Amino acid sequence: MEPRNLRLFFPDDRATLEEVDENLLTQVNVTPFRWREVCRAVAVDKRMNFDLMSADINYTEDTSDPGDSDGSKRNSWGLTHAMFGLARRQNDDGHGNHLPLAWEIRTVSPDAYVTDKDATRAYGLLRSLAAQPLDSESLEECIHREFAEEHPEYAGQHPENPNPILLNGTLKDAFIQDLANQPSRRSEPPDAANRLLPKWRRLFWRAVGTKQVLIDIPKTKRTLDSLKKQKSPLPVRDAKVPVIAISDGQTVVDRISLFSVMADLVKKDELDVTNDNPDLLVYTGAKTSHRGSVAEWYESLLEAALGTLAGIDPAQRLLNFALRINDQLQSRKGIDALIKNLKGKVQDKGLLLILVVAHSCLHGKDFTSEKSLEQAYACTIHENLFKRPLERFPELFSNIHQASVYATELLNALKNEPHQLGDNWLWIKSALNNWYSTSLEEKTRGDSLKIPRTAAMKRAPGLFAS
Repeated sequence: MEPRNLRLFFPDDRATLEEVDENLLTQVNVTPFRWREVCRAVAVDKRMNFDLMSADINYTEDTSDPGDSDGSKRNSWGLTHAMFGLARRQNDDGHGNHLPLAWEIRTVSPDAYVTDKDATRAYGLLRSLAAQPLDSESLEECIHREFAEEHPEYAGQHPENPNPILLNGTLKDAFIQDLANQPSRRSEPPDAANRLLPKWRRLFWRAVGTKQVLIDIPKTKRTLDSLKKQKSPLPVRDAKVPVIAISDGQTVVDRISLFSVMADLVKKDELDVTNDNPDLLVYTGAKTSHRGSVAEWYESLLEAALGTLAGIDPAQRLLNFALRINDQLQSRKGIDALIKNLKGKVQDKGLLLILVVAHSCLHGKDFTSEKSLEQAYACTIHENLFKRPLERFPELFSNIHQASVYATELLNALKNEPHQLGDNWLWIKSALNNWYSTSLEEKTRGDSLKIPRTAAMKRAPGLFAS
């Protein structure tokens, strides 16, 4: 089964000047995409499969449209073409996978349609068809949430009114404001693809995490291992194409080119898969992300598929991590190898800081500096080991960006003294308490590697306080 590229649907009534790179993306329609041509095409081909859609609203250049004779300088006929395209798109891939659609409505003057009833009617139907409401979420609430997700820049530009979709407004108002506050755009297919690909990656990650899309776990693990070993950028045209393998639960039914998914990041026909990219978001939870590498993004897919993302349950992830590395911490051997194996797992490096500080405290040794931790655990702590996770995940690490400061605050919490960890202490405390009772507590008198409960309660009273 040959790898396939993501497919772009670009309804526009004008002839475009640029085309997408056919080695990276497939455009499913030709332009101009006009009424007469659509009628003839759809008579033969009823289905149109695509992953990205960028639709122009204004169709004043479509001289074949039956309404062209009204002489208007602006209309909203493009929304009809977009809606019709969505109606032709299959709901799933025939194997139960609901692959996401990243889409945009494109016009130079979105606010010009505030009083256009035809535009509101058509856009409302189109927007509703594309909406993905969560459980118990109304359509108005969905549009409010999705606007914030799609346009994070809006809140920064309008701090006094960070979301134009009013939750107490009418449904019609929600559609009007959603359309009116779309960014002003007039672009070629490559420009649209560059905007849509980051959206598609986010939606795909979410679809994998919610099991709307199944990926083949063994093939994903093998590809991930290969990506991590890559020393230099992958040449797009010469290399063996890394793919995302889509499964029906038993066999691979689709293979999507990773080059295509990352087409906006390809530079000079090469894709850097190992170094952090400032334009690539890696998602670690429903509302948490950071800038990372292609390999790290790919690994986040695997974690989403396995249900091990910290954004879902940080306490469970900390406990699982503690149990996995318990022997190395207890023996204080193999810590360097452990750190090396955490390449790309930025969040786990932050969890390691929590564990070594708690472990040292429970043994009666309060280590707060990276130098003291190096000596105690016979390891090498490089400059960014703890710095990166503290900076990238402020919501998990209480907006503390220095390892020594965080270690001090964690020790304060362990000793039941005032601290700056806030509510994060609750999930940390829960995980550490479970770790202690499962793996560290002395169950047989005289076990030198284990810690009696009386000693643990004296050294870390905060861990046991109600």
